[in-house]
Amino acid sequence: MQNIYRRTPIERRSEIPIFIDRQNDIYVKNYDDIADHHLCSISLGKGNPFMQEEMWRDLERNTIDLINKYAEKGARILDVGVGTGRLLAQFTSMNRYGIDVALGYLERLGDSGIECSLGVVEDLPYQNNVFDIVVCTDVLEHVFDLHKAISELYRVLKPEGMLIIRVPYKENLELYLHKDYPYHIAHVRNFDEHELEIQFSRVFDFRLCETLYDKAFVPVSLALPLPRGKIFLTKLLVRLQAIFPFLKNPLQRLYKPTEISMAFKKPA
Repeated sequence: MQNIYRRTPIERRSEIPIFIDRQNDIYVKNYDDIADHHLCSISLGKGNPFMQEEMWRDLERNTIDLINKYAEKGARILDVGVGTGRLLAQFTSMNRYGIDVALGYLERLGDSGIECSLGVVEDLPYQNNVFDIVVCTDVLEHVFDLHKAISELYRVLKPEGMLIIRVPYKENLELYLHKDYPYHIAHVRNFDEHELEIQFSRVFDFRLCETLYDKAFVPVSLALPLPRGKIFLTKLLVRLQAIFPFLKNPLQRLYKPTEISMAFKKPA
């Protein structure tokens, strides 16, 4: 079996190779706190504390479609920011790898069939050109060094490999500066399709294959010019589409995209 790692881990915890110094990294501590909050909520049966389950599924739909479209059975796939492993859980026919900065997430994946490691996207521990497909969802808005992160995603992909990303779309970052926001840092940049294409296809030489816009029932994304009442109207529309599922797609057209998914191909 090929050794996909290019360096020796600092330590192992629960058989998970650790490639960063967890004790002296404020960034890691911040995301450990976020993960602990998430996992505590799950353990109490409350699900994801950061978004409703239906919204999460809506935002994941395009990512799943892109993986199904561009990845072959048996492909070696890496999920950067694997979290709880829910995305890779849907692709059991693939050779699955995951990396995350939060140990709490990875410790949950012991029997999942996903080979996990702890590290950061700006310094991936893998060999060059080893993955057929790399997925990076809800990660790039968090990283400090975007250029280095993209460089690493490029490096570990095989020639003609596929990269699928998903990030918030034109997000207002004011929330993350609010005095009552519970974490030191979270999202540190926003994106649109032009920024992403420039970064991936001009700064680097990925070829853009496809762009999809991910919509969900989020009050701030409601496109109607209402001075107030967006929360009430959104709750009403959510109840309406729950009763009449065929209305979901037409009703979601009233909303601006919440996230954007893009598929890129590395040159030969």
